[in-house]
Amino acid sequence: MRHGLLSVVLIVAVLAVGCDSGPTGPKPHAGQCYFYGQDNWSMGITRLNPSTCTLDTVGDSTMYYFTHAVSADGRYLLKTPGESLIVYSIERRRVERVVHIRATEVSCSPDGRLMAVERGEGYGLTILNLPGYDTRCEINMAKVGGSIFSHDSRTLYCLDGTPYLRQVLRIRVGPSLSIEAVPTPTMPGALIQVVPSVDEKLLFLYSRWHWDGCTFGVWDVTCDSLIYLSDLRPGAGWIAVSSDGRNAFYTNGGNLHIDGTPPPSAFYRYDIASNTVEEISTRGLANDSTAGGDFLPIGPLAITPDGRTLVGVRAVLGTDAIVYDIQRR
Repeated sequence: MRHGLLSVVLIVAVLAVGCDSGPTGPKPHAGQCYFYGQDNWSMGITRLNPSTCTLDTVGDSTMYYFTHAVSADGRYLLKTPGESLIVYSIERRRVERVVHIRATEVSCSPDGRLMAVERGEGYGLTILNLPGYDTRCEINMAKVGGSIFSHDSRTLYCLDGTPYLRQVLRIRVGPSLSIEAVPTPTMPGALIQVVPSVDEKLLFLYSRWHWDGCTFGVWDVTCDSLIYLSDLRPGAGWIAVSSDGRNAFYTNGGNLHIDGTPPPSAFYRYDIASNTVEEISTRGLANDSTAGGDFLPIGPLAITPDGRTLVGVRAVLGTDAIVYDIQRR
């Protein structure tokens, strides 16, 4: 191990984080945070401790497929095979509950009180109350996905529409339900990801306009204007926002097309206050000799709830992970 890197196979589009800090949700500095991914060698779930840069495995091969999230309190893996939602206890290493609801994707609120369960194209989504997993409300729009809760857990953002004409929906989940379309710019291609800033004054958008091209944009909700726009080749990246409200990170990970544009050995920090972007190089950090030994594009990203630590996984191959101190940069 060198430069704080470790060899790990996480060849998937999932990197989830959970803090083991009690049943009411994560609290800053209250417990150890772990990052979770899927290991294509062992067919299990790999857990990374960013404090020690060590790995262990939780669960077994039965938890491998369709695991998309970790509960807000860090106690459960959430498996969404389509016909049900399976809740797996990390500590007890067993299935604790099966919720009989269509489930293809799941998103947990930061306070641990709500869960948004996407039911698949044509079926809408269901918002559940936790810890009882009873239905709070159902959104029966046919094409809805990419759901993510706001920092205060009161609002759910998601994308609605066909793959080539998507709009951002803002769903107020408490105390009463309301659904509204957020005016957003015409981004190049189709929107594939939306992430709100901590104060929800900005929306960070990712769109795809070509198999070898995407765009990252920042939409100022208050001013109703696009304040930042950058095309990325090949694209196919992720967005993560730090909880201090200062930074948004995004990647340009690429895909398996051998004739596409090579992704850069870097990821990016968008400074919210200055509306500027810093490129953070990862060259020279790879643990193998692939492409000259210094090629390390970053794909999946996740940030601890306290906003101090970011983990990124090597794009496509997944054979390295980086642990990045956000405050010390």
